[in-house]
Parts: sequence; structure tokens; C-alpha cells
Amino acid sequence: MTNLKVFITHSPNSDNYLIERPYVTNVTAGACFQDEPACASMQPDNVGDNISERNPSFCELTTLYWAWKNVQADYYSFCHYRRLLSFAPHSLKNTLERDWGVYTMNCLTERNLQEIGWGDAHPELDVADYDFMIGEHIKTQDLQASNVRDHWRNADALYEKDLDLFLEIIAEKYPDLAKIARDYVAGDDFYPCNMFVARKELFDEYCTKLFDVLFEFEHRADFSHYSIEATRVTGHLAERFTGIFYRLLQTRHQLRLRELEVVRFEKTAPLVQLAPTSEDAKGVVFAANNAYAPYLGTCLKSLCENLDPQMPCDIAIFNTDFSADSKARFCEIAAPYPCINVRFVDVTPWVDGYSPKVEGIIDHVSVETFYRFLILEVMAAYDQVLYLDSDMIIDHDIFPLLTTALNNDLIGAVIDADYLAQLNNFDMIDGDSKESSRRIYSEGVLGLADPFSYFQAGVLLLNIQALREVISLEDLMRMASSDQYIYMDQDILNVVCQGRVQFLDMRWNVMMDHHNGEGRGNLIKRFTPAEISKGYFESRKDPFIIHYAGSEKPWVNPECDYAAVFWRYARTTSFYEIIINRMAKRKPTVAPHRSFASRVKGRIRRTLRK
Repeated sequence: MTNLKVFITHSPNSDNYLIERPYVTNVTAGACFQDEPACASMQPDNVGDNISERNPSFCELTTLYWAWKNVQADYYSFCHYRRLLSFAPHSLKNTLERDWGVYTMNCLTERNLQEIGWGDAHPELDVADYDFMIGEHIKTQDLQASNVRDHWRNADALYEKDLDLFLEIIAEKYPDLAKIARDYVAGDDFYPCNMFVARKELFDEYCTKLFDVLFEFEHRADFSHYSIEATRVTGHLAERFTGIFYRLLQTRHQLRLRELEVVRFEKTAPLVQLAPTSEDAKGVVFAANNAYAPYLGTCLKSLCENLDPQMPCDIAIFNTDFSADSKARFCEIAAPYPCINVRFVDVTPWVDGYSPKVEGIIDHVSVETFYRFLILEVMAAYDQVLYLDSDMIIDHDIFPLLTTALNNDLIGAVIDADYLAQLNNFDMIDGDSKESSRRIYSEGVLGLADPFSYFQAGVLLLNIQALREVISLEDLMRMASSDQYIYMDQDILNVVCQGRVQFLDMRWNVMMDHHNGEGRGNLIKRFTPAEISKGYFESRKDPFIIHYAGSEKPWVNPECDYAAVFWRYARTTSFYEIIINRMAKRKPTVAPHRSFASRVKGRIRRTLRK
């Protein structure tokens, strides 16, 4: 069997998805600059014969050198942590977009690896059928350049004198390469990324010539006034040398050559699963995007201020785009509370391939609402996890909530007084049935045996192990891809958990009164069953958790219900100025009035027709 070694280069101090295959070696290029403890499965390039300290200028070439000097194989291949060669026997052009010469995938996942031919035991393509394979060429016109030299000249941090010195050294050391090199630089075919698969003899020849030329270049070149980016010139020259070497091999007609498609991954976050930081630590999950960080930060501040200081609490924030600045501000909020541990989970790998529906009557909802489903996998090591929406203020110690025993119930939640009002709302009566269209939807589409047991999903205490026995993440996300649900994830959870819900004190999720249309409070007073209505208004006197549910928010209207509570906490965070600045910039909008009831009726009728 062919002994193939595929080396994948990673930057030091980075946290990327690690491809686990018997033929793959993940290497830290520039491991001598690694500040944090590296993953045990990551190979450092600063052992044995190496040039790790040259990484600032040689870039991924320190991996190449280490492999050349320290690893024996029949075939050598090199890729980057976010760029891979496709070993698929079929072309990707019918399924993927090609941009700047490479095919793009959203996320590096096992499913996508299989799609591009990275099999579990070996690549789908038999590398032994070829002597040398290289990443597919790009026409320089697609890179907005007339030829390879023009492409170099257009780069902000590259100097033409360095390219000329490089060509001069090639001509001195390898005269047989001189014309090939000049023609390549003058041509309009560019081979990107220094990615290839090579038989051992050709790999040895390539490395011998490459490093001979590059070491001489660095000996003669003057980097004394170069920027950090400009100092990477040696790596850029190596990328051109790969194309030059391939042109040389094309003159040897007996060789079996091939170009492989190149795939670039937008996200390379690892698939994270969290474990409790201590034996008695309780798990809490939030989900938000970076735009929502200031409001979630205020929510986190309120939680920290009220939590029992002896309660170990693991807070996981699910996101796909949090900036380093936002993360730093969150850590700053939690820093004075030693029992609170904040972790950020990039959930991109978990949601890749799914298309949750967020269209409908609720125009303020984002896709992050479905991230609560991911708790079943990301937090699988916990027994119970508390999920909280980000548009909340926690004005009470959540210790009693975290320690509530669910026993055989799947979920703990608060009855939804607002939804129950819609079940009885006379304005939503449908035809001659004398039943509200919402009740018809609840029984006919959701299949709820008792629609008046519908719960609100902003505060959820999840029995992780029991839920995992009932339904999988894949099933939940498949349901989320349907457009039949009005309240989306909330409807889905009510379907899955019906009959096994422990209803919590209503003070744990007090939805604000809004003034859109008739107003939430008035509707609850008029239509919600008496005991639930009474409980809602009683809970408003001493709310444990205030939920700014709906489109009306304190950061939109500082005079809305319970706004003063939000601002009391917001002022104590470093997000405060950001929130104020956004409010000052917000332009007032006037939308044509359409009652909530009419929006609901229209959506329900469309769903029922389907």
C-alpha cells in the first residue's frame, strides 16, 4: 500500500479543526513561537532538523522543511488548515462556487471532507497513479492581473526587486530553470498556495532546489525596513517556485502529472464539546451574534451580580462571529466573580448544512434562536443545562433554578401566558368553527393534546440525558428546516416535550408588557385563562427574570416596560457607550400598521393550506 503523508500547516497559537486521518499529520509551523500549550495530536516543527525560527518569513515552508528532513514516505502532500486539495474523483464545479480560482465551502467538517474525497482510510484518488499533482492553476486575469509578474506587482506588501533577485538566483544556480522561470513569471497561469502531492524522488528534488534558492535569497535580500507582511516575501516566492517546478516537470514527458481542484473553507473552527469545569459546576448557555453582544453583556452582568458567589457556574456563549473585543468585554464582566467561568463556542461546524427557517410573523428573530438545540451535543457531558435568551435581565439569584430537579421530565419552563391569550383571542376566530386559528394550528399542525400547556422557550432547564434519549440534534435541526412552524424553535420544543414538562414559577420568565397594537398585558387580561392571567400579573410584582420578548427593547425605546432595570445594569458594563452610540445613530422608522392578530391569522392559514 502506498505510504502517503499529508502535512497540514497550522499557525502557532491557533485553534482550528484537526483532520484525523491515518495519512494526515497536523503541524504547527513556527512552533517555537507557540505561547499556549499545543494540542497533543499537533506535531511541532521545531524538533529534529528544522528552521522553525524562520517562520515569520518562510511561513508554511517551515513545515515543508521539517517533513523533508525528518519524515520518510513514498508520497508527500502539503495543504493549509483552511485550504485543501480535492481528492474527489469528480469535479466540484457543479456543486460549489469558484472564487479567485478556488472552490469555497462554508465550514471544515467531516461531511465536507468526505465530499472532497478525504476518505477515512485513504484519499479517494489513488496518488500512486501520478508522479506529481499540483493545485489547479488560476488565470491571472481572474486575479485582476495580466500575468504572474503583474500579480506580484499589484500586491501591497511585495516588491518587484525581490522577484527579480529571486529570478537572478535561479538563473545562477540552476541554468536549466532560468528560461522556464522567466516564462512562468511572464505567463498568465498562476499555481497558488504551494500545495501539491509528490513522489519521494521529485519531492527531494523540489526541496533541494527550493531551499537552496530561498536561503540564498534571504542571505542577499535586505528586510531591514520591511513591514511584518512584507517580511513574508520568502513564502510568497516559494509559491511562485512551485509553479516554476511544475513547468519543469512538464518538459519531462514520461511523468504522470495532474492538477487538483483547491477548496477554501471560510470557517475552520473545531467541533467543540464542553465538560464541566468542576464536579458541582452548573451549566448555563446563551446564544447570540456579535451585533447582539452589548445586550447579552448586560444580561451577563445581571446574572453575575445576583448569583450565589459559592455556586460554580459554567457559562457557554454559542456564536459564530464574536470579535476578540466582545470576548474581552465579556471576560471583563465575569472576572470579579471567581466561581463563574465563561467559554465561547463557535457553533459553525454544528450548524453547517442546515437551513433553519426564521421567516414569518416574527421579524425580529435571528437564526441564533435555533442554537439552543445544539446544547444536546455541545453540553452532552452535563446532566442539566439552563438556557437563557439574550434579551433578558436576571434580577434574582438563579441558584434555585439551577438546582431544580427535573426527575423524569424533559424540560423545565414557564407557561406562555401570551400564547394562551392567542388561543382564546376573539379577533382570531376562524370562520364558523368558533375556534381561534391559533388553536386550530396548535392542535392540527403541532399536534398538541393540550394547547393550554404551551410553554415559553426563553428560559429552559434542559434534562440533557433524557432529551438525548427522545430526540437527536439532527432530528431537531431537520424540523427547524421546515417552514410550518410559526414560533419556530419554541413550537418544535413544545411538540417534542409535550406531556413531560415541569412548569416553573412564572417569576422565572416574566415577559415585558409591550404597546404594539392592543398590548401584551391587555391581551393576557382579556383572553388568557384566569389562573394563568392572575399568575402573570402577580409575577410582575417581583420578577426574577425579565424577558424583553418582542420587537420592543429598552435599547430601542428607553421608556418601554422594565427599561429602567435594564439600564441599571447596562451602565455598569463597558458596553454602555456602545449601546448609547447605537441609539443615537438609529433612524426612526415608520412601518405601515398591521395588527399582530392579522399577521398571525395570515401565517396560520398559509400553514394549514400546506
